[in-house]
Amino acid sequence: MSLDDAGLLREYECAATFSWSQCLHGHAHRLAAVGFVVWEKVPMIVRFQTNPIRRTWGIILYMWQVLLFSTLCVVGVYLLYQVWGVKWMALGSAIPLGVIGTALAIFLGFRNNSAYDRWWEGRKIWGGIVNISRTMGAQIMTYVTDIHVKDGPPKKPISDIHRELVYRHIAYINALRLHLRKQFEQYDEVLSPFLEEKELQTILSKSNKPTQIAFRQSQRLKEILKDNMIEDFRLYEMMHSIETLYELQGKCERIKNTPFPLYYSFFTRMILYIFVLFLPLSVIGVFDKLQVAWAAIPVCILTACMLGVIERTARTTENPFENYFGDVSMTGLCRTIEIDLREMLDETDTVPPPLPQEEVMGGIRVVR
Repeated sequence: MSLDDAGLLREYECAATFSWSQCLHGHAHRLAAVGFVVWEKVPMIVRFQTNPIRRTWGIILYMWQVLLFSTLCVVGVYLLYQVWGVKWMALGSAIPLGVIGTALAIFLGFRNNSAYDRWWEGRKIWGGIVNISRTMGAQIMTYVTDIHVKDGPPKKPISDIHRELVYRHIAYINALRLHLRKQFEQYDEVLSPFLEEKELQTILSKSNKPTQIAFRQSQRLKEILKDNMIEDFRLYEMMHSIETLYELQGKCERIKNTPFPLYYSFFTRMILYIFVLFLPLSVIGVFDKLQVAWAAIPVCILTACMLGVIERTARTTENPFENYFGDVSMTGLCRTIEIDLREMLDETDTVPPPLPQEEVMGGIRVVR
């Protein structure tokens, strides 16, 4: 479906309207929370808000918990210390804060590195899927031929067989995308252009759709071998490509089905909030000696927000297949594969356009 189709580019200004139910896949609250605009029906096409007021409001929504907690802590400490004269509450040493900060830095560093490693591994896996897909397209167009058929013309024109095999592979990569994102309701709509109705209904009855599509591809290659339209050792090479696809699929499923250990998230957030609590107690006396005790309020809030952003970024990044705005752009990669393979079939007039990835003022439009 082209991006110019009716109704495809109806914008929802989520950060301004809070119309969560109208926005994409139920994740609009995460998108809007960092000032994004969402296009209905286009999977994960987002861009940054260009309005600075809405962007600022989006950032506040993105990290409101840390922002609220730090504001309450520092304002409470300021009122007790400066207004009501509870001077004894100020810590005379920065050692407690330094110890807590060291622990927080270790946890945040490990958590962010591990989260990015998960995301980058997911992206490398899908890079491998792109590469093996192009290889399979070339193998289909090169190895599957009717020059060895001896008993009259083949039952099906060779061009139709090429198209069938290529389309089934396009169905596979899209089924894998939907499988990882658990968008089960979209299987019928997404796969129907690439599979015959009987085969589609068979696939829809299975629990793991991409696995069954790849299996059906291998069975079809076996039938083509019986019809003398592919040689034995060429079939072995194509089966090796399917084996590689299964390996890459298994790696994706391992990341998807192995969540980041919960206790890392829990203790990182716990130490973060302890640090935010002790921060105003440690700095209020220092600023009071400089006769600017009020400056502790913005300094503590900004420090807490910076640390909160780091922690929240890790939580967003650790799941690369959840259809959030920061996940692996599987929709864009599937479209790239589809374009490459359909151009191998010389379907230049019907090949869909690439999904938009151009830069826009104030941010980057991201295709997911």
